[in-house]
Amino acid sequence: MATLLAGKYVGETTMQEKTSRLDVNGAILINIADDPDLIDASGGYNFGCYIKAIDQQTGSMWLNAGLTDGWIIQKLNNEKISNIADLQRCMQQNSQKVILLTAVKNYSSSSFEIFLP
Repeated sequence: MATLLAGKYVGETTMQEKTSRLDVNGAILINIADDPDLIDASGGYNFGCYIKAIDQQTGSMWLNAGLTDGWIIQKLNNEKISNIADLQRCMQQNSQKVILLTAVKNYSSSSFEIFLP
């Protein structure tokens, strides 16, 4: 309803899910659902966390796994990741573990093993 009234997509409604852009362990992530232009530009993927950029110094966790900017994180250990809040929750639950992260880019899907600090 809020989207219809505003004339544009306004994103999630809960405070936790309102975070549409956040630095997570050196990666700038964006809720892809909050940016219709980004959905179109990335191939129509409409859920997940888009990796806008990864800092070379603080983002080693992502870089060591082989991730680069442009990937869209959609699963963590086979649990769907719709937004940054989902990703943060799953990362906290799996702290100090090796996780399997599934991401999409250029119409293909890949899995990445990452150790969560």
